[in-house]
Amino acid sequence: MSTGNLSATGIKSAKAKDKVYQLSDGGGLALQVNTNGSKWWRFRYRFDNKAKTISMGTYPEISLAEARAKKDKARNQIANGINPSEERKAVKKEQIAVEVAKTRKVEFSFEVLTRGILKRRLDKDDIREGHYHKTVRALENDAFPIMGDIEVKDIKPTHIKKVVRNISKRGANDSARKMYYTISKIFKTIATRSDADEPEYDYQVEISPALSIDVDDLVGKVSVKHYPSMREKKELQKLLTTIDDYTGHYTTKMALKVLPHIFLRSHNIRYAEWNEIDFEERLWRIPGSKMKMGKDFIIPMSIQLIELLEEMYLFSGEGRYVFPSQVHSDSPISNNTMLAALQRMGYTGDIFVPHSWRNIFATIAN
Repeated sequence: MSTGNLSATGIKSAKAKDKVYQLSDGGGLALQVNTNGSKWWRFRYRFDNKAKTISMGTYPEISLAEARAKKDKARNQIANGINPSEERKAVKKEQIAVEVAKTRKVEFSFEVLTRGILKRRLDKDDIREGHYHKTVRALENDAFPIMGDIEVKDIKPTHIKKVVRNISKRGANDSARKMYYTISKIFKTIATRSDADEPEYDYQVEISPALSIDVDDLVGKVSVKHYPSMREKKELQKLLTTIDDYTGHYTTKMALKVLPHIFLRSHNIRYAEWNEIDFEERLWRIPGSKMKMGKDFIIPMSIQLIELLEEMYLFSGEGRYVFPSQVHSDSPISNNTMLAALQRMGYTGDIFVPHSWRNIFATIAN
């Protein structure tokens, strides 16, 4: 948890004045003291180059430590391209929708069961919070309006095909495919859990209605995204030299230098934490919660990689992230940081991107 300028004693002793005033804790967090003596936590930030402010609650209901934790969470959301204000509205909307769904007469409706299944997966850390909210919003937009109120035992392949086709008609075939797999996964869980001997799970669903649907035939085969790559040794030597000579921010330069040694997704580089790096055992242990397949990933570190990380440790070793944001040291570098740096070096998106290293590695490995 981050620390700031304020103290619990200072906050408690802050008195009302003729005008509203604020006591800054740093990092965008401040305590607003109103003329009536009430105290509100405020968090100021910028998103899409616009200044924004959200409330973090009132004092003493929300303590200094709790306000800082909320601020840290909000800043992490910003670093991931999420507007805390919009995310808060989405969560509130979802909470209301859950309560409304509970009051419906249809006990085993698709929406009621789906929300429950996804929430349980989130609570068990089977899915990330961002993925959870994104999935729920997609269902709210496309699936629930068509089949949300229908009992799961009455849902036919026709209902699912209608949902998927509607998305495909917008030209969003990849989203249509993801929706099919989401619904299919939900029904697998429902069919597996359905049990006439257990009233709580008597969904009367033995086989998933999604099983009879060929998604490739319905929306076309998956479109493969080909990232630009390099094959010539001279081209790669030039790229590595250009990165060595990069005069931008030190953290960005070091992240780009580390990337070709491990061929990870840029997400794993951005969110690398020092507690994952074991210099003694020469291993980089990434927890499953950060991996696409949900399994722990262990990387044996080369001498060159260790030297780079030891150099980086002198810069950021006292913090959480290996490659911290130059704006907020307790947040990782942003999503487009490395891509933007490559573009400034002359490597536009059609020439080379961070993901291109994975293509190069796959070609060599194969």
